[in-house]
Amino acid sequence: YVDADALSLLPSGEAYLAAVNHDVPCETGTERKMSVTLCGTPEAIDKWLASDACATELKPCHPWHHPAYATVPEYTSWGKDAPELIHAPSDARCTLISSVTGEPAACLEGASHWQAWLTKPVHFDAALESLAAQPGHLYVIQMGPHPTLNAAIESLALKLESKGAHPLLAHCASMHRGEPAAAYVRAQRALLRAALPEYDAFLRTAVLTQAELELPTADGVKKVDAGLAWSDQGIKSAQMPLLARRLAPFFPGIAPHDFYRYGSLDALVRGWDAGSNGIDVAGAAGAGKGATASLDIVGWA
Repeated sequence: YVDADALSLLPSGEAYLAAVNHDVPCETGTERKMSVTLCGTPEAIDKWLASDACATELKPCHPWHHPAYATVPEYTSWGKDAPELIHAPSDARCTLISSVTGEPAACLEGASHWQAWLTKPVHFDAALESLAAQPGHLYVIQMGPHPTLNAAIESLALKLESKGAHPLLAHCASMHRGEPAAAYVRAQRALLRAALPEYDAFLRTAVLTQAELELPTADGVKKVDAGLAWSDQGIKSAQMPLLARRLAPFFPGIAPHDFYRYGSLDALVRGWDAGSNGIDVAGAAGAGKGATASLDIVGWA
């Protein structure tokens, strides 16, 4: 447990702040405390534990890509029921890059892949280098929640640029554990919007090409026109629950009544995560720069 004002003083070297877990109840008039998680090398963690009587070493409770899992009975057969080959679709929009090898992969080899994923470190730097070498305009990696990759992303971006690779366009991360999912996703998008002038067009294209936008109306089944008002294309309150369900993957937390606030799909794209829904975007941006982050988004052009 640490004082809330002391978070910035926590180590950033071999042992560093990985996540802010929750506030700790305290008596009136005492410093506000927070429960935090540190990560680092075994030596750095042992040194920290020896000097801090309040610190406790966490026991592994989920797959952390560590060799120790190879000897844990309940994990030795983990993934055995996975399909032997998981093929990427031939027309896939995304390149599958294995976290086990760091290389593009046409398929995953069932149980052997997942055993390696469970018991070996993730080759994050190799995966990003493979990604940066791919042709194309814009790449986005969205991983989450994962609290420990900020420093890796920043150092790797400099390394790739020094090799002449495409420059890093945007990187943002923000979430305290326990923060509602819709809130932090929308805060992430607000940060991307500030960093990428073409973000609205990028999101609009994703919605138009990936969402199921054919809706039954009084005049038959029609596809949503992004620029037209809902009412001008025959979309009434009866269709709004269905529309909300179909747009939910792109606009987290959306509800039917939100279509009265945003009169068209274009208005929804521009305004949904732009700070007008009670999300403290400035506060989220501050969190995104710190080690409380647990969702990272990376893009290259």
